This record gives sequence, structure tokens and C-alpha cells, in this order.
Amino acid sequence: MSNIRGQGYDGASKMSGELNGLQSLIMRDNPCAYYVHCFAHQFQLTLVAVAKENKDSAKFFQHLGIVLNNIGYSCKRLEMVRDIQADKILEALASCESGSDSRFDVKSMEMLICIACFSPSDVFAYFDKEKLVTLVKFYPNEFNDTKITLFEFELDIFESDMLRDSRFHLIKSLAKLSIMLVETKKHIAYPRVYLLLKLVLKLPVAMTSVERVFSS
Repeated sequence: MSNIRGQGYDGASKMSGELNGLQSLIMRDNPCAYYVHCFAHQFQLTLVAVAKENKDSAKFFQHLGIVLNNIGYSCKRLEMVRDIQADKILEALASCESGSDSRFDVKSMEMLICIACFSPSDVFAYFDKEKLVTLVKFYPNEFNDTKITLFEFELDIFESDMLRDSRFHLIKSLAKLSIMLVETKKHIAYPRVYLLLKLVLKLPVAMTSVERVFSS
């Protein structure tokens, strides 16, 4: 239980309830097991609601199915679409334009915004030291005050290194960033940055456009 670093469920009260839901019961034993409402479920609920109110939606989804099938048959086209989706969600999160949702608590939204600033996409264009320092404070078991100070110092060197090293310039996901850090042995030079990266990769985020930030 102490190793759990994230939870993801649908909106059912038995799972996500703040008082007696599973997520709240787990967080009582482990405050670092942060809950994130399933993006895929939210998206599905939205689509169903729209489809019920709009007569043209059936025709739209019919054409959409054709487009998705066409894209799905090509790995290259699928990869391009996913990269575009990832960039859009990063821009929205980094600029706080993603909007509020009753299914998202403030802590979950803050975490997602901070995580977006860790993305290596576009040569670390969204990198934000202040937000990453905020992010480590969500993990008091791994980062005490002394380690946070060392993390800030390490982060400055890490950012400069990433901008200089061309091997990291084409990386778009956190998963690939972690792999490249290990391959180049830089995870040894930046142990605290790498630790935070591993913690972030454990968070369960299920919507495709956000999932692209974590995996490829």
C-alpha cells in the first residue's frame, strides 16, 4: 500500500467518493496515492450527453469512425495524430486553459498542470522550474526540505544540459525521456529529477491525449 503513487477510477461514488469511496480509503493509509478521475470516462459521458441532444451527431460519429479507421491502419498517421493531441493538451494545461470540471479536485488539476511542465516536447518548451518544485512537494515521503533544495539546484543544471544535448531534442514523451536518461547515464547525474520522473510515470491518466505525455 505504501508504494501506491496514483489512483484512477470512474465517477461512481463507491470508487471516487471523498468520504467513503475507495480512493479516500486508500489515501487515508497513503496520502501520496493521488486520485485522478478517468479521462476516458469523462470523455465518454460528454459524448453520450451531446449525442442525445443533437440529431446530427449520429452522422458525425459515422464519418468520424471512417476517419479513425483510416488513421488506425497507418502507424505513421496514428503517431502524427497522437503527437498533435499531446502538444494541444500540454499547451492547455501549461496555460491553465483546460477549464474546471466538477469531477476534478483542485489538487488533481494542479498536479496535471505541473506535470505538463515536465514534458520534453518541442525541446522542453513547457519546462517550468517553479511548477516542478511545486510538484515534488506532493511527495513528502521522497522529498523533505533538504532534498527539495538539492532538487532545485539539480533542476537548473538539468535544464541547461537538456537544451545543449541534441539527443534529447526530438523526444516528445516522459516515457522516452526516462529511457534516454538511462541510456545516456544521466539518471545518475540527476537522481532527484529521475526520481520525480518515475513517480510521475506511475500516475494513472487514461485519456489518449494526456496519456501521450506519459507514454508512446
